[in-house]
Amino acid sequence: MSFSMIGFRVAGLVLALFLVGCGAEERARPMPTEPRIINFYDEEPRLPAAVADAVFLNHWNSDRMTVTMYKMAKGMGPQYPIKTDVNKGRDEIAVMLKGTCDFTAGESFKRRLVPGDIMIIPEGLTHGGVCGADGSEVLMLVFFTPVEDRFGEEGSAGSVKMQKLHEKVAQ
Repeated sequence: MSFSMIGFRVAGLVLALFLVGCGAEERARPMPTEPRIINFYDEEPRLPAAVADAVFLNHWNSDRMTVTMYKMAKGMGPQYPIKTDVNKGRDEIAVMLKGTCDFTAGESFKRRLVPGDIMIIPEGLTHGGVCGADGSEVLMLVFFTPVEDRFGEEGSAGSVKMQKLHEKVAQ
């Protein structure tokens, strides 16, 4: 058997394993035939409110991931902290675009995220924080893989579960 034939078989096996791992047999819709374009500057001013006048978000799904645009209104962060959460079965990547987020993870990790920070949160890590604790408006993109199912339908402000992550702190 020639080297190119072995390489071809190995490539086929890797592709088959990738497709099985990605749940290709469970896909409810056909694979897209072209990219989807979402303009950040068009979407940011019209994000739906998850919590009136405080927390705004929208999300978009592909077959294997969710992209979320998250905004905390100026001065509202301390009233609406992100409650401690665990990503079950998915990784999360957050990109800080504007403002700050005092982030905690695990038993002792604490850090103030600033614009330009990219945070990778592995599956199973307990995390939370206060976005805009310094009074700033916050804007971040958050990526989940596989798809984050807590947010409800695209174009909505999220499910009741998501809204409960930001329940107002008692005054």
